[in-house]
Amino acid sequence: MKLLYLVLLLLPLSSMAQKKRGDTSFIYLNQNLQLTTAKQAAFAGVSIKVDGGWMLYAVYPDTTPLVKAFYKDKQLTIKQGPYTVYYPKSRKAREGFYNNNQMSGTWRFWYANGQLKDSGRVNNDYLSGFWKSWHSNGQLMTEVNFKEQLTPAETNALQLLAMAQVPPPYIGIRQGGYKSWYNSGQTESIGQFRDNQMTGTWLWFHENGAKATEEEYKDGIITGLQCFDTTGKPTGDMCSIDKPALLKHFGDYKAFVQENLVWPDEARRKKIQGDVKVTFTISSHGILQSLEVTGTEPVLKKAVEDLFAQMKEWEPAISHNRTIEFSDEMIIPFRL
Repeated sequence: MKLLYLVLLLLPLSSMAQKKRGDTSFIYLNQNLQLTTAKQAAFAGVSIKVDGGWMLYAVYPDTTPLVKAFYKDKQLTIKQGPYTVYYPKSRKAREGFYNNNQMSGTWRFWYANGQLKDSGRVNNDYLSGFWKSWHSNGQLMTEVNFKEQLTPAETNALQLLAMAQVPPPYIGIRQGGYKSWYNSGQTESIGQFRDNQMTGTWLWFHENGAKATEEEYKDGIITGLQCFDTTGKPTGDMCSIDKPALLKHFGDYKAFVQENLVWPDEARRKKIQGDVKVTFTISSHGILQSLEVTGTEPVLKKAVEDLFAQMKEWEPAISHNRTIEFSDEMIIPFRL
């Protein structure tokens, strides 16, 4: 019923734009903004013939814009031209340009609160040149440079990475200076990349501004390390550079889940199977936060919730001699 209502609302736009038969048609999108059938649709819109191609315009149920994009063909398979996606209430989510289905030129991404999140250039689907990112509070988060001209071998490597579920435009080859900041504005790290590998001297800082580590790299491999406590006092070269969050008195939380998960008797008797998804965060103080357990079978979901209720004490993750927030996602299968 909602989609029918949207189609009726879009009729005036369709009629105004129609110059001749076939210049305008209704379209339907799924949750991933892919074309689908009316029966499978989450959103409705229209495609309109314009100079040089076709424009797609789709809306949310409240009729505010969802996506406005341009294509070469009537089938809407080749993106060509400006491309804008919106959060509800007309807030931009991302905006840029496509050339023959590849992201090109300047792209910008926003948080749902309207704050700019990322901004920079894209070349043939990959990050290129100077990029800046911000925390959701508006504080600058990172400044990083990417290679602008890639060799065929580098392009192939990025394509393989994209096939491994790291899609453009979130990948590129870092080259040159890098700097990051905490959301307080305090400097977090300073260093250099060469061909996507850390090189030379890298400095990492505690949130209070004191130096945490001074690290030396060659071809992405650490060759020297000096550690400092939260007052900046040297503590030698024995500190952790990268350590995940651990379950106190046990260690590997994934192994704990595997060894201690109890298959419910009810599920065994009724031959209930399925997957349960768990997402959670361990704070920099070792506190379990934002636990979310989802699954289609309540009895399996409860078994996982009961297990995580036992996992109360944690050791925080460590990155460059600093305790940090750590998030993870697990898919727990129940199979007979």
